[in-house]
Amino acid sequence: MHHPRRFIPLALLALAFMAILLACGGPRPPTWTDGNAYIDITSDATFLFEQDGDTATISAVVRQRSNDEVIDDAVVSFTSEAPGVVTVDASTGLLTARTSEPSSATVVATFGELTPAVATAVVAELAGGAVFVPFEVFIDFDPDTGVVLLERTPLATGLQVGDVLISGDRAGLLERVVAVDVRASSVEVITEPADLTDAFDELDVVAVGAEVEYEAIIDDDSITVLNERGEVVQRSFFGFSCKTEMDQPITVTITGSSITQKITLTPTIAIKITRTGYISATVERFDMFVEGVVRVDARSGSVEFAGGVGGKITCEREFSSFPLAFVPIVGPLGAAPTVTPSVGLELKGEATLGTVTLTGPSLDEGVSSTMGLGYTAQTGFRIISDNQRVGAGLSWPRYDASLAVAFKATVEPFLKGTVNVSGALGPYTFADFGLAEAKVYGGAELEMKMPFDYTDFGYVGPAWKFYVGVYGGLDPLFEKIEDFQKFINRVGIKVAVTGLDPELFKAELPLATSPKPAVTVTPARVDPGQNVGFSVSAAPSGRVEFMTYLLDDDDEPGSGVTVAELQTGAAGVGFTNWEPEEDDTGQYHVRAMSFQGVFGDLGFPYGSEDHASLTIGEGVTLVIEPDEIIGGAVGEEYEFELIARGIPDDVPSVTFDWSFSGGDAGFRDVTVGVDGEARTTISTSYESQGTYTLTATLLEGLEELARATASIEIEGVALTIDPSLISGGEVDDTYTFTFNASGIPTDVTSVTFEWNFASGSPNATGQETVSVSAGLASVTVAHTYTRIGSFGLVVVLRDGAGILAQATGSVTIGETTDREEELTACDVWKAAQSGGYGLTVDVWDISTIPTGAIFDIRYDALSQPDKYVIEYPIGTLVHDTGWRGSSSFDGQPEYPGGVVGPGQGEALGIFTKGTVDDFRVTVYGGEPGTIWYYDIRCRLP
Repeated sequence: MHHPRRFIPLALLALAFMAILLACGGPRPPTWTDGNAYIDITSDATFLFEQDGDTATISAVVRQRSNDEVIDDAVVSFTSEAPGVVTVDASTGLLTARTSEPSSATVVATFGELTPAVATAVVAELAGGAVFVPFEVFIDFDPDTGVVLLERTPLATGLQVGDVLISGDRAGLLERVVAVDVRASSVEVITEPADLTDAFDELDVVAVGAEVEYEAIIDDDSITVLNERGEVVQRSFFGFSCKTEMDQPITVTITGSSITQKITLTPTIAIKITRTGYISATVERFDMFVEGVVRVDARSGSVEFAGGVGGKITCEREFSSFPLAFVPIVGPLGAAPTVTPSVGLELKGEATLGTVTLTGPSLDEGVSSTMGLGYTAQTGFRIISDNQRVGAGLSWPRYDASLAVAFKATVEPFLKGTVNVSGALGPYTFADFGLAEAKVYGGAELEMKMPFDYTDFGYVGPAWKFYVGVYGGLDPLFEKIEDFQKFINRVGIKVAVTGLDPELFKAELPLATSPKPAVTVTPARVDPGQNVGFSVSAAPSGRVEFMTYLLDDDDEPGSGVTVAELQTGAAGVGFTNWEPEEDDTGQYHVRAMSFQGVFGDLGFPYGSEDHASLTIGEGVTLVIEPDEIIGGAVGEEYEFELIARGIPDDVPSVTFDWSFSGGDAGFRDVTVGVDGEARTTISTSYESQGTYTLTATLLEGLEELARATASIEIEGVALTIDPSLISGGEVDDTYTFTFNASGIPTDVTSVTFEWNFASGSPNATGQETVSVSAGLASVTVAHTYTRIGSFGLVVVLRDGAGILAQATGSVTIGETTDREEELTACDVWKAAQSGGYGLTVDVWDISTIPTGAIFDIRYDALSQPDKYVIEYPIGTLVHDTGWRGSSSFDGQPEYPGGVVGPGQGEALGIFTKGTVDDFRVTVYGGEPGTIWYYDIRCRLP
């Protein structure tokens, strides 16, 4: 059965977002008369119904946390949040489906003020061959061997090879039947893993998790965790543990700190699956998101660190991991998230001497948000995000640091949570992986760099900023991506997890920042006696000095000289002029110094981080960018820009003349701009290894104005196969291949070609040593294929020191299967016919599809390697999947380039339709017995 290639496990990401921000979450044990208690669902937590009137029963008890004993006089009651779909008797737990349409209901088990437990009831259409196994007939299941033991009932004895078993969450069955052994009192069924998409034709489920609410208070002495009723869950005593990036000795004193974190979240997951066509079910919709508020209220107190610090100091306390309630998704599939929260302060400190003491900051920051991911078959994936900040933000701290001390310090209180997830089929855990982390934070930063004299070119002055923000990322997911892949495989997604941005969301709000003056000089070149204009963007209503720094012969700037000044207006901008004299001839850097506020009054202006360039009375210059290429490749094209500056105003045009040693030469006339500048772009490539020089000359008529050179170093050897592709070849015909090598180093006098035709014949491999002439070598080899099949050709070029180059080709012997396909509608997947061994060529008619439509492909090569090549227009390659299949085939010579990924995959936006009305898909079936599938979809922009 073919599986859809969809990112269905976004349900898991919903749990990620839930647990990410649930930084201080954990078990919520309510108080009972003789100890803490919790609600335990003792029946299945997921229920499947196929039609109106179907029934099942949910049961639950209240247990003591200390010993798991049942509290007999605590009677749980039940409610359905969608009684139009499924009703439930409040006392008996009898569930009754009230519709035959695919839909779902959340069933909530409650008792008093205890944290509710949640179950999911789903009305769905099972796929043909799917069999629901009630827990009553279930005896045992060994997930390692796939052996299922059932009571001998008509259901069990009627099982057939190919049936898909699905159960509730207690049994944990999502398996395909491989063999059936009927015994006297039981039935032993041999199985292999199946997916959700094997079990359902129609599924429409919306699962809303229980609201989670926690608060944690951290101060100098302890951490106290409270549940939603204000009851203490955990208390631990500690002092903040601080460390530096360099593990250097450091004295950090934190006093008066207090951090309170508050979390209220509700997760929601929605999945709709519809089977379209004979290959696979289709995910019509998938939404998952969380709604709630995450907030931090922090008082960092007084933070003092000693001089000599370098890098980041993290003062952090990590909690124990807290298990969250198991979340049933559908059938046996569910997930058990845990969260490892940590709270603390980050000090990014660098002090050259003395001691820096920072008082504050205070942070009241949070986010009220709905966030997650969604998918529809019509539009693809989208981000679900509706975020609003809450809280008063960050207060202004006080700095008690002498301005005679060069330092940089940031104080950033934060709340961080890292989520781990165990994927489960009922009681059987099959995947454990980190998923995501999130951080809510605020910060205040002050920096004072040496030199303190603003006439020195390196002076930047004081810099400060205050900010708040939130961050969420998938960084932990990629650390254990293999286990995450196991989980989504059982959902039915066989696509490798690639191309995801680890950053889920990030929002940082700058509350205030120090002024950063920016200066502009117009024009960039003047003669003595001509005016040059200075414009600045700086602090409002402040004095600005413009300073020039003369460059010496080594292009190093000297001390600054104030040549002009102005007072900015309310918008912080201003403009003035300077008229240089004859003695001012030279090249300069120009910077702006903004005197504003208390630092300016003390003589510490804010300096511009960048500078502008100014040339006074200098001659014409010519530069080449880049002026050097090291490690260039044979055959690759390189571009160079020729830039001339300082051209006199009376010269209307110039000629660029250039020559590449070992390459082309040329010239080009270019008009001079109003700023005395002219430029042009040239390019070249090199066919052999070596060191080359580009020489460029700037001419006015026959007069040379300037000259420049660039150095190019080309490495590597190029190896090609001619022909590199043969399709539809004949058995017992002889084919001739030529292997050409170029760019061979001059000190190599002979090389050896080694080849492998991977045909299985005695002469499939061979080698030949030949002489090198002018960096070139060539060998011609003939080969006869004695059987049909797809074969890889691998050629290796060696010298005495090792491999110089490698090339691959592909040969298909036997008839090519030619087929015609037609696509008539967009925004739905159209399945091609499946295929097998050999070469299959499908030509798709898209004449009814509008121009501008975007095309996607999804495919399933299963385990035996196959390759998909798409051309549009026919003859123009737009996508090559490479060989896809089991990694056990990787390295075999018949698969040149290796097996680059698992059988399942997809490629989006492979081409956009123009005026041509057909495209071609060529599928290479690599092994006898292989079978493959693919679907095509167009999307309207």
